[in-house]
Amino acid sequence: MECLEDCRSRGLADPILVVTAGAAGIIRAVETCFPAFLRQRCLAHKMRNIAATLPDSARAEVTQAARAASQAPSPAMARLLRDDLVQRYQKAYPTAVRCFQLRGIRIDELELAQLERLRVQLIEKRREATKKAKNENSGSAPPPFCSKDRT
Repeated sequence: MECLEDCRSRGLADPILVVTAGAAGIIRAVETCFPAFLRQRCLAHKMRNIAATLPDSARAEVTQAARAASQAPSPAMARLLRDDLVQRYQKAYPTAVRCFQLRGIRIDELELAQLERLRVQLIEKRREATKKAKNENSGSAPPPFCSKDRT
């Protein structure tokens, strides 16, 4: 929490998106310091947690199905892949399915609305950054989100 408060005191604005593992303490600290943010469950941790519940013989197949659902090109496809995973593996691997369902890869209306809001915000920020860079350095603008100090 001290680290986040220090960042805040040095001018860090509320982030749009924070990616965390499932640790409750970290989530509480981020919520306290940055109340207006979107949180995404770290998918690498999520996949490791799912894989840890599976026997070696099923690990690749089930985690591939979970990864496909989390990386689907559209919300509709994600729902289909999620429902298929639950139906296919619920009886044989209930712990893995419960982990998949309860802690992260949720595709509900609230989350879709948040993702859409995030997409719109990022598009607007890119436009603003590009416009500002062009105004400051006509012809030699750095790419959006790049600091002039960075190499």
